[in-house]
Order: sequence, then C-alpha cells, then structure tokens
Amino acid sequence: MNDQLTVAEQPQIKKFNHEIFGELEVLVKDGKEYLPATDVATTLEYAIPRKAVLDHCDEEGVLTWNVPTNGGKQQKKFITIGNVSRLIIAASKQSKNPLIKEKAKQYERWIFDEVIPSIHKHGGYIHAKENDTDDDILSKAVLIAQKKISDRDELIRKQNQQLIQQESLVTFAKAVEVSTSVISVKQLSNQLKQKGIDIGQNRLFEWLRENGYLCKRKGDMYNTPTQYSMDLGLFESQEYIRTNSKGEFETKYTPKVTGKGQLYFINKFLGKNQSA
Repeated sequence: MNDQLTVAEQPQIKKFNHEIFGELEVLVKDGKEYLPATDVATTLEYAIPRKAVLDHCDEEGVLTWNVPTNGGKQQKKFITIGNVSRLIIAASKQSKNPLIKEKAKQYERWIFDEVIPSIHKHGGYIHAKENDTDDDILSKAVLIAQKKISDRDELIRKQNQQLIQQESLVTFAKAVEVSTSVISVKQLSNQLKQKGIDIGQNRLFEWLRENGYLCKRKGDMYNTPTQYSMDLGLFESQEYIRTNSKGEFETKYTPKVTGKGQLYFINKFLGKNQSA
C-alpha cells in the first residue's frame, strides 16, 4: 500500500494509556479512527489474535500502515471502530470465562466512552500515568489547548472574513437600491472584479447574450437588452446618434445596467439565491 502522502494528508498516531489495558495507538486518517488490530485482539484475550482479526473483521475496514518504531518503520494492521465492535462482541459471546466477558465490557466502555469522544472533542486524549509528574500532565494539556486555540483562531478568522464580505455587499446593496444612476457593462465587469469575479467586458457581454439578458442576433438590436431583462428592471437602453461610413446619421442603442441590475448580477455571480 502506498503511504506517501502530502503533509496536509498525513495521518496522526495518537497514544492512550489505561491502567488495565496498557498503551493503545490510534491512527487518525481522513477523519476516521483506526485501532491496532492484533493489539485489540490481544487485549480481549483471543488465543490467536491474528486469526481473530481474520475471522471477525470486515476486510474493507482493515488498513495496513507503516508505523515508526525504534527499529525503523514496520507494517502494522489497523481496524475501523466497526471492526473493534465485532471483536468485542465476538469475545463476549464466545468466552465462557466471566472475567473475560467483564474485561470486554470494560474495554468497550474505555474505547467508546473515553478515547473516541476525546479525539472528536479535543483532537487528543489526556490520561495520566502513575509516574507522570504535574509538569508532564500540564505539558499534555498545553499541547491540546494550543491546538484548540489554533483551531478556534482559524475559525474566527474565516468568520470575520465572511462577515466583512457580507457587510460590504450589504452596504453596496443599500447604495444601489436608492441610486437612480446606471452604469455600462464595462463598469459592471469592474465591480465584479472587486468582488473576486475575474471577468472582463467582452466575456461579460458574451455571458449576458448567452443567458438571455442581451440580444445576440446580429443587426441593429445586437447587444441591446432583451424584453426579459427589461421586465426584470435590470437594464435600460440608452439611445445615441452616430455617423456611419456613408456620412449618414443613425440611431444606436447601448445597454446600461440599473442599480437593481448591479445587485442582481453580483449576487448571480457570487452564487447567491435570489428572486427577481
């Protein structure tokens, strides 16, 4: 199995300790927890742990991973929480020894009531060993607290950024709602760029034609607002006079985007739901 991942994708090995069950390594990969297969089976006192894994675990929930050890990296099998449950249930059902049955229950409580919830809540688990000093416990707590603070700060940063964008859009919306002035399609493309939408005048004209806001049939009506966009109040059609190649005066029309149209198209490109 290829376990060459980018730093962002690298799984984490989290270690937990219990006075009865000893040390437990939990592999957290893609938001899912995997426990060491043979270690779990051994703790549940299966006579042949590897065989127990083969007999009771769903193959799709078994993951082989290279784990660093003092002797270098070694391949180790990890199993999903679902497979841990299967081993616990099988151990409880098959064993006639009440002590093993009780141990299976205690192990189940530890995994499901302490270890997994702690990973979900803190991204870690603090379990003090008998020989841990106050400084050791404090160091573990500080590491988890630092991660929590970092996660919280990142969430706040994203929320503030989103709030600033929303406030900017609300201010803009209030301004254009009361505005009686109209702007050109080029000016609209500049507004869109300020909102992070990279589209120039020519591509915007093309988009407006293809989506039924401007006429796309060549001729006098080319690039003029369609009846649909006029009914929505998105455009006005401004008349102007120009001289053609024969020296004759002719009337032309150019589309101008209303205040309502500006807000409409900005929301449209930002993917916001809106009604006409």
